[in-house]
Amino acid sequence: MMESLASLDISSAKGADVQQLAHAAAMLLRDGCDVMDVLGRQIRLRV
Repeated sequence: MMESLASLDISSAKGADVQQLAHAAAMLLRDGCDVMDVLGRQIRLRV
């Protein structure tokens, strides 16, 4: 998603649009971090 956003021209985008995109990106990043946390816990339990 971030690669797609990086290639967009958002110079004419409204502030609310950019805010919604940033919110979506933050949610995806948070979810990814949560998954990494769970995987890290599982790996530590197996060691």
